[in-house]
Amino acid sequence: MGKTGRKNKRYTGEFKIGVIMDMRDNHMGYRETIRKYFPELKAKNYAFVKKWERISYAINQRPF
Repeated sequence: MGKTGRKNKRYTGEFKIGVIMDMRDNHMGYRETIRKYFPELKAKNYAFVKKWERISYAINQRPF
């Protein structure tokens, strides 16, 4: 069974890129990024930010 009461959110590509760029520019880790942009989430739930970063690297073929 899945978790109940959990809303599936969609974020724009622009927002995702902004989060990853801020993370790289300010040398923040995944947990710090989660605390800054998603304070309602537990810091351990950073898999989606890690995925956004991996996808951005694959698209750009280089780090920011």
